[in-house]
Parts: sequence; structure tokens; C-alpha cells
Amino acid sequence: MDGARAATGAAKRHVAWMVAVAMTMGTVAASCSSTAGSTRSTSAGNGAGGGSLESLLSRMPTSVDFNGAQYAFVLGDVDAAVEASGLTRPATATATDDDIATWRFQLAALDGTEPQPSVGFTLPGTLSAATDRPVAAASAFGWSVLDIHGFIWDLWGTVTVLDIDASPQALTAAVGEPTDDVWAIGDEGTSFRWSLQQPALTSVRMSLHDGVLACAGSDAPVRAVLAGGATLADNPSFVEVTRSLDSTGAYYAVVLRPNQFSIDAFVRMNPRASQANIDDRLQQLVPNTFDALGIGYSVRHGERVTTFVYHHNDAAAAAANAPVIEDLLRNGLSIKGKRPFSGMFTVESAVATGNLVIVTVTGNVQPVQLVNNVENMTVSK
Repeated sequence: MDGARAATGAAKRHVAWMVAVAMTMGTVAASCSSTAGSTRSTSAGNGAGGGSLESLLSRMPTSVDFNGAQYAFVLGDVDAAVEASGLTRPATATATDDDIATWRFQLAALDGTEPQPSVGFTLPGTLSAATDRPVAAASAFGWSVLDIHGFIWDLWGTVTVLDIDASPQALTAAVGEPTDDVWAIGDEGTSFRWSLQQPALTSVRMSLHDGVLACAGSDAPVRAVLAGGATLADNPSFVEVTRSLDSTGAYYAVVLRPNQFSIDAFVRMNPRASQANIDDRLQQLVPNTFDALGIGYSVRHGERVTTFVYHHNDAAAAAANAPVIEDLLRNGLSIKGKRPFSGMFTVESAVATGNLVIVTVTGNVQPVQLVNNVENMTVSK
């Protein structure tokens, strides 16, 4: 398998993982739901986002219409992931498609091989138009995937916002003059798409301001980024969750609001779910609600560590939930396949710190396996 094919396969697995991850976050979220109603030391910090997951929250405006999709977001600190991997980023000016594909494949490694640890990091699946044929895409867009420092995107791909080394002059030289500060290729569409073979399928909209590049398939999301206003950084729960993940050296995370992972929501999304399946989910609930969940990756001594952070309204609720969550992760069974969680990962710790419950797990299981098999951690009434 050549580098390009390997990288494409890894990217597809990653997209599947991220879709599942939202469910996992939910997994950990709903399960953890209620029965009642900085500069990062592991990153060079050169990106416009300041080298932290928390800083990336300010890139995503809350005015974007996410089409009713679940409120879940994927954040990545590329600089920190590259540093954790020990890999060298190819030079933009000289890298070939194969060079970039090989680098992406190694960065996405799920089972670390010397000297690279199991970082399991991929660029946004929403940017496949720029990553599948990166050299041609860089010429068409005026920026390269190798110039990305950090990113945040909503799980359903409405808009992707990048901290990147790019300039308006470069975008204009590649695309042409912008219209009201938005560069466009093709007609509007539902997602960011570009195809050399099928130009009619291309739907590219981009805006750039102070090193922050917004990419979407239609005008409205990128204009929302340009307009400013309220962002995810105005959500105190998301801020606390990402700040906690930053303290672990996390370079990759999903953060979400777990209220959409209720039993009612599950039934709406799965109208053919059996009563037995619903009952299985109801048996693994925690006693108190939490309003945000984050799951982040970091590397410690060459081993990937996954950290779950649950945000509660107060310390008492967190303290009550902590032992229940720990018991679920140590002794629970997955809904899919009835597999014991203990066979997929090892719980190192589960502690309540203020209004947070922080769970740290290790293991060589692939992310997609982990996420798919802990769905029951996202159930609430």
C-alpha cells in the first residue's frame, strides 16, 4: 500500500471514529447524564490559536446554523500532535503528495511503532478536498494543509476553522478576488468540496482574517466567522473542560453538550431500537446531570492516554457521580457485543476535582473500537 492510499484509509477510519466519538462523548455523556431531569507545555504554541485547545473555542461562532445537529465539536492542536509524535512536518515548498500522505499516515498511527508513539491524530475529515491531493489543492486554494497549526470543526461538517499560515494575497492569487471578503469556487453546497475531475461538484467558500481561515460549502458559515460575536469560548462549561484537557497535554479532543444523548433522543434517532436495548441503556445511568463532556488524547512515555472530563453544576454532583462512572468503566459491558470495558482499556484513575469528574484510561485499543463500544456511557433520562 502506498502512502497516499494508506493516508486515505486512515482518514476514512478517522472520520468514522469522529462520528462515533460524538456518540462516545455522548456515551460518556449520557451514561453520565442524570436520572434527574494558556500556553501548552507540549506545544511550540506558534499558531494563531495560542497553542491550546481552549483557545480554539473562540474560533467557532455560536451563530452558525448547525442544521439541528448534535452540539459536538472536534478540536486539534496540530503543532502539539506533531511534537508528541516525534515526526518532522514536511516543508510546504518542496513536499510531494506522497511525502504529505506518508506524514499524515504516520501521524494517524493508532498502534505506535518506533520511534513514533500511537498519536492517532488526523486532520479534519471535512478537509478531504485539501488532503487527498494536497499539492494541487494548495495551488487551487492558496494555502497548504502543512501550514495548519490548529483547527475546530462541528461534527457534521458545517464549517471548519483553521489557525493557519496564509495570506489574503495568496488566496486571491489562487482563487481570484473575494466578494465581500469571501473567496468562492463553484456553487454553494452543504459541505466544503473540491474536485479536479468533477468541477460541477465543487463548493468552496473561504474567509481569512488575522490567520483564522474559515472553510465551508456555503457563504453563511464563513460570514458568521467573519462577523464575530459570541463563540464557544463564551460557554463556561466548555472552557473548563478544555482547560482541564489542556492541563494533561491533550492535542486532540471532542467536546459536546450531552443533553442530546438522552433516552428520548436515542429513541428518536433509533426508532427500531428494541426495548431490551433501551433497558440496557437505562441500567447504566449516573445519579447527577452534567452539562458538558470532553474526551481528549495525549501521549505519555510513548503511550496514548485518553482523558474524559465531565462538567457538573457543583462539586457535590461531581463527587456523587465519580464512583459510579469509575465502576461503569472498570466493570461495565458495552452495549455492542457485551464486551467488558476492562478488555478494551485500563482505568488509571477517576477523581472528582471541584465540579469536574476526570477519568484517565490507557490501552492499545483503536479509537473507533473504544468509541463504538462505550455508547452506553451516553445515556440519560
